[in-house]
Amino acid sequence: MIEVLAGLSIQIRFAQKTGRTIWKAISTHFERISKLFEAMFLNFLKFSQKDMKKIIIYTLNDPSRFVESITGDKDIGEQK
Repeated sequence: MIEVLAGLSIQIRFAQKTGRTIWKAISTHFERISKLFEAMFLNFLKFSQKDMKKIIIYTLNDPSRFVESITGDKDIGEQK
């Protein structure tokens, strides 16, 4: 949960720098997290427990990268 909140604060700071609204940053962040866990649930048999820990840590910093690797969708959370 701390990692999720840390990722959210990064999204908010990025939004402030780029002029996006904070609410858009919050919704984008949680959309990415939900897509991440959906992708992980659908593909959980492919990964060992050790791999899952690495994936979770990596993706909490940038969820779109892992989701992109699973789904092939490069535009998750980036629609305006």
